[in-house]
Amino acid sequence: MTFILEQLCNLICPSKPEAVYMLILNKAHTQEEFIRGSMTKNPYSSAEIGPLMRDVKNKICQQLDLLGLLEDDYGMELLVAGNIISLDLSVAQVYELVWKKSNQPSTSLTNSALLASNAAPSRDCPPMTVTYRLQGLDGEATEPMIKELEEDREESQDPEIEFAIAGAVREYGGLEILLDMIKSLRDDFKSNQEEMVAVLDLLNHCCKIRENRRGLLRLGALSLLLETARRAFSVDAMEPAEGILLIVESLTLEANEKGVAGENEIGARAENLLDTLADKEGKGDGFLGEKVRALRDATKDEMRRRALRKRQELLKGLGMHQEVSSDGGKRIVVSQPILEGFDDVEEEGDGLACMVCREGYKLRPTDLLGVYSYSKRVNLGVGTSGSARGECVYTTVSYFNIIHFQCHQEAKRADAALKNPKKEWEGAMLRNNESLCNSLFPVKGPLVPLAQYLRYVDQYWDNLNALGRADGSRLRLLTYDIVLVS
Repeated sequence: MTFILEQLCNLICPSKPEAVYMLILNKAHTQEEFIRGSMTKNPYSSAEIGPLMRDVKNKICQQLDLLGLLEDDYGMELLVAGNIISLDLSVAQVYELVWKKSNQPSTSLTNSALLASNAAPSRDCPPMTVTYRLQGLDGEATEPMIKELEEDREESQDPEIEFAIAGAVREYGGLEILLDMIKSLRDDFKSNQEEMVAVLDLLNHCCKIRENRRGLLRLGALSLLLETARRAFSVDAMEPAEGILLIVESLTLEANEKGVAGENEIGARAENLLDTLADKEGKGDGFLGEKVRALRDATKDEMRRRALRKRQELLKGLGMHQEVSSDGGKRIVVSQPILEGFDDVEEEGDGLACMVCREGYKLRPTDLLGVYSYSKRVNLGVGTSGSARGECVYTTVSYFNIIHFQCHQEAKRADAALKNPKKEWEGAMLRNNESLCNSLFPVKGPLVPLAQYLRYVDQYWDNLNALGRADGSRLRLLTYDIVLVS
């Protein structure tokens, strides 16, 4: 049955194949010395990489062994047609609205022709060239940045024409059958969820045309669907419940357009009737005038009393109450500690704690902590084997200000989103007691996953390598670092 329902859905609304785009990933020519290796398998398919420009960046980082930049949205920039591209944009958006337009400056394509070419973009335009570079190595970026794009959309086709075939479902009694199926399937959502989703998908397609919506309203579908939604939510069947609400929304819009009297409209008409009875011919001598005015006054008084009770309940919930002061005025006082139970809240204790969230390995045992540090490359002044050129190593200092790597990333994103954006280590300097820092030294906790720790260790050494080359193993460089500090 599910297969038949899916086939009917495909007849009414055939699925469109996703477009595949080809990309050529090139290294910025000014950074040949800084980025080792290159993307050797050009062109790459978007189906292989992923839908977002962030996936393109991650593909580059994985292939070039820049693992420290995988979770860093600001370490690498992607440029297309002379523009810095936001990593949140999709490959399809950038190809259609940036690359293709840059290759067709005098384009005469209409929006519909532009979108119709999505299925095979490579036939109309060459593969999209994406240039990647490490941020900051070439100085301040001068290219414009594209953060969002408004998609060109073809003129929307009239649903009455696009889904006209769905009218056959109504003409041959299909709406009644679908409602009967919902009524029988809703008794056991857990077992029938897959079939219920298929029925709702078909019913949703049928609701695209007006006559089907009106037919469902005549069959009393609203009450049936609302009761079905209630049962779905009660058993946490979220997917069918959301499908039902979409159908209910389209039916209620149709009911309002059609002029079906609802509760609010009945109330308005009743008010008009009372006004007519209370004010006969506009002379104020209606035979119910006094009674209507008395009832309306009583209604207002009751609403005031309800509002006062609600206010008192809210104050009580906040541990407050209202009392009359000596001068006759009213004031609100606290009747119990608002923060009652605050002493029971678990605290981090004396261990390492993040300077942002104040939590450490006791409350967040699997989130890696790091220490803000400042490193620089120094020359030992003594060459090996009689060489005049001295060896270079790194020396590091720190105020031991501790922060979660996750908290640092969130703060970094917030700094970049400011009206006057800050670079990563400019913002970090404020958190580091306004002291210079250019790296985070990872401090492993007992329950931190080893893979996570190793990833951030690699990121730490990547930050050091960006300061300049230093020959030797990590152990040797770290030993020199300790010796120079002491």
